[in-house]
Amino acid sequence: MKDDYFGDSFDIVKRFFVRQLRSSGFTVTIDPRYLEDMAKADEFVSFVGACAQHEPARNDAVLFLDPDTGIGNGSKRSHVTTQEVANLAGSYAGIMCYDQSFAHAKYAETLTRMKAKLEELEAHNVSGFYYDSHARFLFASRSSDIVGRMRSTILGTGLPVHRLVSRG
Repeated sequence: MKDDYFGDSFDIVKRFFVRQLRSSGFTVTIDPRYLEDMAKADEFVSFVGACAQHEPARNDAVLFLDPDTGIGNGSKRSHVTTQEVANLAGSYAGIMCYDQSFAHAKYAETLTRMKAKLEELEAHNVSGFYYDSHARFLFASRSSDIVGRMRSTILGTGLPVHRLVSRG
């Protein structure tokens, strides 16, 4: 997350999803790695409605990952890997990850890449789905019940089911 982009439409979508997860009983914590370079980190955390510090693993904790470019290959601060998401899913009830790595791809390629990332996660016993729009988010967990709860929460807002992409 960069200060220059704070308050853009992507942040409004982040706020929406954090609030929906919280209203469904989840505690949402932002991974601090992606806040380190922000002068306005506290304002951003407050705006999206999450907690800034890692809390001990809890049955209701969702970790929000907000890398600049989303889910990619190799370990960099600008993105997270599917392996990192799978590892973190072992410590949290769920993961919510902003994924802007599809920005310049054609839609058919984007859909294929989303499903491939979901397949990679499933190989690590993590299931999930994507919210597919101009701002894409991965929702994942080692628990199919948690994934179902996150999915139901999102669909309960009235968002159409075609906006959610699963591997199958």
